[in-house]
Amino acid sequence: PRRTGDADPSYTYVRRQVLRRVLAAGRARRLRFRPRPAALPPVLPSAWGLRLLPHPGGTGELALERELAALTAPARAAFVLRGLEGLADGEVRRELAAAGVADPHAALTEADGVRAS
Repeated sequence: PRRTGDADPSYTYVRRQVLRRVLAAGRARRLRFRPRPAALPPVLPSAWGLRLLPHPGGTGELALERELAALTAPARAAFVLRGLEGLADGEVRRELAAAGVADPHAALTEADGVRAS
C-alpha cells in the first residue's frame, strides 16, 4: 500500500529531519589537522573471525544487508523511504531533494538494483 501526500505534517517534518541528519552523518568528514597518535583514544582489542551468535535472519537477510551496505547513503535512504515508508517515487525524490541530496533520481536508480527478499 502506497501512502499519499496526506501524511501528518508533524510526522513528515520529523522524518525529514531524521533523513537530513542521517545523510549528513554518512558524508565523509575531513579533518583539518591530524592529531598525534598519543592524542587519540586507545584502540580496543578486536577478535577476527569470532562469531558469538548465528545470524538470526538467515541467508536472505544477510544478502540484503550486504547489498544495502554497498549502496551510497542517498540510495539506502531511497530504498527505506520507498520500501518501509511506502512512498511513491515522486515523493521519495521530493524528500531526498528536501534533505539536500544532489541527485535524487540517481539515488532511486541505484536503489532499484536491490532485491528485497
